[in-house]
Amino acid sequence: MANNTVFISYSREDTDFMRQLKARLEQEGITVWVDENIKGGSTWDNIIEEALSTSDSIIVVMSKASVSSRMVMNEVSYGIEEDKGVIPVMVEECKIPFRLRRIQFIDFIEDFDKGVVGVLDALDRSGPATTPKADPIIAPTTPGGPEVVTERIVSPPPPEPPVTPSAEAPKAAPNNKKNNNLALIIGAALVVIILAITLIVVFGEEEEDPSDDIIPPSVEEVAWKKAETSNTVEGYVSYANLFPIEASKKEKDIKAAISDIFPKTGYLQYSESNGTKLFTRVYPMSQLSGPPEVGDVLSSIHARRIRGNSYGETGYDTVYRLSKVGERVVVKEVIPSGSAYWIKIGYRD
Repeated sequence: MANNTVFISYSREDTDFMRQLKARLEQEGITVWVDENIKGGSTWDNIIEEALSTSDSIIVVMSKASVSSRMVMNEVSYGIEEDKGVIPVMVEECKIPFRLRRIQFIDFIEDFDKGVVGVLDALDRSGPATTPKADPIIAPTTPGGPEVVTERIVSPPPPEPPVTPSAEAPKAAPNNKKNNNLALIIGAALVVIILAITLIVVFGEEEEDPSDDIIPPSVEEVAWKKAETSNTVEGYVSYANLFPIEASKKEKDIKAAISDIFPKTGYLQYSESNGTKLFTRVYPMSQLSGPPEVGDVLSSIHARRIRGNSYGETGYDTVYRLSKVGERVVVKEVIPSGSAYWIKIGYRD
């Protein structure tokens, strides 16, 4: 990578996207700094300024929230003024700030993986410009409308006409006409030859190497295949943490696969009548509050008896074994019991 330290400027509303992008960049060996790294008691502005000054590039997450954020715009201005490599990435349709209109943004709206490829390419190409950029032209707009910035195109000066003696011009005209015709014939022949060679090379390569049409799998597809192959709770949870957007689309498949990993069933008390929870949620991370749901993966906070049924039901007095602190189970049924909850779980020996 041309740059090895990246500062991500974002709005709090885009935290999930930031974490996903940060994880992907760190997989590529890139050092990423975000303001979640700030320890308690630190002076916020000083830490931010130091991180900006030591970063090689600044990735700006553009959304409706971030373009309205004074802090994000201050970080953008600093990056431009200090000649950092500023890389805007768009996560939702929004008005592009004036100071970023001359910088090509990378689109993450349609395809996250293509966006990551664009960022990696931009980091490879970032650095001091080798040629000066032409001054922009601001096109006139209607009052109150947005300014349109385009690049100034400078045409080269026209070639000077050849100088020939005026007295010999009438005699040279017939020879020039013949020479021009000959040049046209030769030029046309060369074009035909070049076109024929190009067609032979292009079609010849396609016939010799049909594998050119094969599209390699994306990073996300490789990670999903790895999770399926491992067929472990840890594998699926790791995939969901790295690719939360894609994991949300596969949530039904992930929950079904995890449920099959826990062959035995029993009953545990999920919460007490005063609301105290006896478990923490491991998956999905998007559902951190409220009662448990079928398919949730939970981690036990306290050792509890795994029973044959919920409280007050036949089989309640049957105890299979004690759960272990930190043991993971999967929810197969949620049973309200007054102001508390019992859950039917899947567990392993």
